[in-house]
Amino acid sequence: MRFLFLLMMLGPLLQAEILFQDNFENGSVVTTDTKWITNTHGYVATDPLNPSNHALAFNGTQGAGDIFSSLITYTGTTYISFDYLSTGGLTGGGFIGIQGNRSGEIWLAGNCSGCFSGSNYTSALAGLTPGVWQHIVLTVPQYSGNTAYQLKLEQFIGTAPSAYFDNIMVATSTADLTSTPEPATFLLFGTVFCAWGILKPRRSERT
Repeated sequence: MRFLFLLMMLGPLLQAEILFQDNFENGSVVTTDTKWITNTHGYVATDPLNPSNHALAFNGTQGAGDIFSSLITYTGTTYISFDYLSTGGLTGGGFIGIQGNRSGEIWLAGNCSGCFSGSNYTSALAGLTPGVWQHIVLTVPQYSGNTAYQLKLEQFIGTAPSAYFDNIMVATSTADLTSTPEPATFLLFGTVFCAWGILKPRRSERT
């Protein structure tokens, strides 16, 4: 009974899946990192706030997407998590979105201090405190017919580099999204063993 209860508790975690992740600690973007397949200005930069950390930055501005991820295939709801840093004040210029196989271009968040009047996708990165890493979690909109999409990022305006992205993750549950990604398998089994330790009956101590 205890094991059945444990499985019921962990059902959402067993079904959850990390579809994509990159912390930019594995060498140059695209050339040695197969998670990204198209790139114009993106590069792995030293974190301006922590020299021992690395992040994605851009050495030029571009619209319509600058760097594109490999194809992410999933038909249900997905979530994107990432850390963002602007060194360009309230207009760091960073944008993140998806390129769907049916929906086309969908921008999810942008940091340009209202450069697109009436657009709601700028709200997630609008008004952030510049010079501080911010952790953002977004829900990817579902569009009929979409079975796959690519992440797309860019620095749209400003003096590059002033928009930094780090710890990018795509998952099927927000429970998997953290600012310091860990392999899903270790997270799952760690949870299983912790829960089993709680539920496992204790043997009485011998005197």
